[in-house]
Amino acid sequence: MNMTKHDLRLLMLHEFKLGHNASEASANINRAWGEESTRDGTVRRWFGKFRSGTGGSGRRMLGPPRMLETAVPTSKNPHGVWV
Repeated sequence: MNMTKHDLRLLMLHEFKLGHNASEASANINRAWGEESTRDGTVRRWFGKFRSGTGGSGRRMLGPPRMLETAVPTSKNPHGVWV
């Protein structure tokens, strides 16, 4: 399966949100997608962009949709997950 730059950026954002450092993230991505998938320096650069709130475009990132942050558990949806 070929991975696009967008796919790789999403993987790095996922690792960032999990609280992994750049070296851990790079190792995790390379373990799953192949040893040449990314480099520590690339992940460090993107982590810096995520920390600053930009996704590399120079604009503020919108982040996840609000509904994911405000899902409330109910009897029909006990985990509060939007379905």
